[in-house]
Amino acid sequence: MIRPEVLAPAGSMEALVAAVSSGADAVYLGGIRFGARAYASNFNEESMIEAVKYCHLRGVKVYVTVNTLVYEDELDELRDYLRFLYDANVDAVIVQDFGVFQILKTEFPDFEVHCSTQMHIHNKAGVQFMKKMGAARVVLARETPIELISECTKEGIEIEVFVHGALCVCYSGQCLFSSFHGGRSGNRGQCAQPCRKPYELWNLDKNQRIKTKGDYLLSPKDLWTVDHVAELIEAGISSFKIEGRMKRPEYVAEIVRVYRKAIDDYFEKKCAVVSDEDKQSILKLFNRNMTTGHLFKQTGYDLMNPVRPNHMGIPLGRVTKVSKGRIQIQLIHDLNQNDGVRILSKPEDMGLLAGKIVQHGRLVNSAKVGDIIELETSLKITCRKDDEVVLTTDRLQCEAIERRIQNERQFPVSLYFNAVIDQPASLVMSDGVHTVSVVSEEIVQRAQKAPVSEEKIRTQLSKLNDSIYYMDTFEKSGDDDIFMSLKTLNQMRRDAVEALNETRLGFTRMKMNYPESSFKEIQNVSGLLYEISHVSQKDAFNESDQIFSTTVKYDGIHTKGYRVDENSSVLSGDVVMHTQIGSLNQTKGNQIWIADASLNVTNSYAIEFLMQQGMDGCVASLEADDSAIEAMFDAFVQRHGFMPQIGKVAYGRRELMIMKACLINAALGNGMKTNCALCKVNRYALVSEKGQSYPISQDGQCHPIIYESEILKDTEKSDKICFSTVRFTNETTEECKEIKKYYEKVFR
Repeated sequence: MIRPEVLAPAGSMEALVAAVSSGADAVYLGGIRFGARAYASNFNEESMIEAVKYCHLRGVKVYVTVNTLVYEDELDELRDYLRFLYDANVDAVIVQDFGVFQILKTEFPDFEVHCSTQMHIHNKAGVQFMKKMGAARVVLARETPIELISECTKEGIEIEVFVHGALCVCYSGQCLFSSFHGGRSGNRGQCAQPCRKPYELWNLDKNQRIKTKGDYLLSPKDLWTVDHVAELIEAGISSFKIEGRMKRPEYVAEIVRVYRKAIDDYFEKKCAVVSDEDKQSILKLFNRNMTTGHLFKQTGYDLMNPVRPNHMGIPLGRVTKVSKGRIQIQLIHDLNQNDGVRILSKPEDMGLLAGKIVQHGRLVNSAKVGDIIELETSLKITCRKDDEVVLTTDRLQCEAIERRIQNERQFPVSLYFNAVIDQPASLVMSDGVHTVSVVSEEIVQRAQKAPVSEEKIRTQLSKLNDSIYYMDTFEKSGDDDIFMSLKTLNQMRRDAVEALNETRLGFTRMKMNYPESSFKEIQNVSGLLYEISHVSQKDAFNESDQIFSTTVKYDGIHTKGYRVDENSSVLSGDVVMHTQIGSLNQTKGNQIWIADASLNVTNSYAIEFLMQQGMDGCVASLEADDSAIEAMFDAFVQRHGFMPQIGKVAYGRRELMIMKACLINAALGNGMKTNCALCKVNRYALVSEKGQSYPISQDGQCHPIIYESEILKDTEKSDKICFSTVRFTNETTEECKEIKKYYEKVFR
């Protein structure tokens, strides 16, 4: 059975040290470019080198996120960055972009590559395909259930799974909400988190707002699997991934400690029970309420927290009285001076620091469960009697974690000392994996008076407190009646430590198992491609039109794969549009293959990769404008001497999110999505604070899709674009005919 690694987030050097000292086997972090957390502290070149050395010396691996989409004009900088990471001995890079993957496999063939969750790998076929492509590890989509994970782990490739932290409501790599309605691309590491903002749910047919439990309808609870560690281990997972590169060091340290202990307990005691105290400790540091997520099939309000999108804390008490400058609270949890407190009041919560705690008319440093205390504050008091109070920061907890972080993680070593008169002494030091040997400059002499005892030698050589080692065993051989200076013994100890450090920092790479690849014969893709959503729209087209659909199964309509397909369906038909990695695992035959925009093509190397897998045409990412498309077209032609067939979306509602969670069913159904046809009976939309309306539909397999409020109408022509797609969602047959007529006139 695989002993999974604990993989910790490191948004800063402080968080990295916290993770390592708490028992992480590996950390993942980002540089100042090309990482999916642009607003974390991240690491420049100097601090990246320091981080790698710090971790490797302590036996901890370092994975660096290069998991954003990259544009053509950034590729030279990307190469320089990859070369830097390679030379810095980073263990692996985590990637999203097929172009980045292509550059790594051709120019850095012994640099280990992990497929980011941003690649949207959510089925066994996707895992099989990326294994075949030479990837070392796949980070599965957070939506993947435990049964499917168990199947994926049998495919002979490492599987990494998120086990704790924030959840995205949209399948990662498929979210364009922030990009198009926030100006910050989630695929570029700049997510503005529109999912954590309030919305209203409306029935459009009835022009009626639907009552919901709260306003944060796209905000999931936080994932935790502390009660399922054994099941995750038995599923064969290689890596327990903790989310949190934006979290503070204390949070990272405590989550790592809890999961480290649970995994160790499983292998040592066959028991992975997490105590109530440890669970409480986690909740105090950060929680949006907790869920076991799609991993263990939680849905509806078991998955989502529409009440508030931020730290929920733990219950502290209730307001019993409010007066000028003072708030009286009856406690149901201990409170200490300088703890963080939030009062859940309306219209806004009130947050404050417990700087002055008053009990029985005098200031106190702490108060216990059942006590009635007053908090003095200079803030404007907006709370009322009976408002709930929560504890958001426990000062004593944070101080205890900080002390634990400062205790250096140490490793046992065995020492073997040999001293023979008239020869140099030798010292062998071993950590069980690495062994080094040093000799003294001083020649061992016969003692004239008091010899140096074995105990004295042991004492001097065991003074390792200024290193990361401690002496576990000691053995001496040779002559007994010897004399050596303490200075020499100390120097031998220091030399051995330095030599062992250098050996532990030694780094070797293994060539990745990338397959030979070449371009296949390219079949023509040109003109206008139409995508329809329901049967009635078919009547707007002629037999000669190129029509695609995921739901309509008639002769003459080409196949478009589902964006989410856990069953790894094989796509049949003469012409196929691929929307997710898993479908690339099938055999092509004589089909025409087209890569859809959801495969996120933004550079010429991504086109190269996909064409080598059989693609005849590639629809550019919806985030790539005409200048970006022209740049990748020109670069491809310059490199390969022939023109790639690149398409773009010219018309349609752009999909902002595709989800597994259904907010309509959560509000109006049983929360389980069983026997539910709500979105087929009526039309629904989300409405933002600014009044923007975002229609909601589904993909035919009950995965809700949130569409853009406005319809994209792009009539710009370019000789670098071979074909354009026109996407119909809720248009009538007559509307389809008119739009079709217009675009045929413009593009033909």
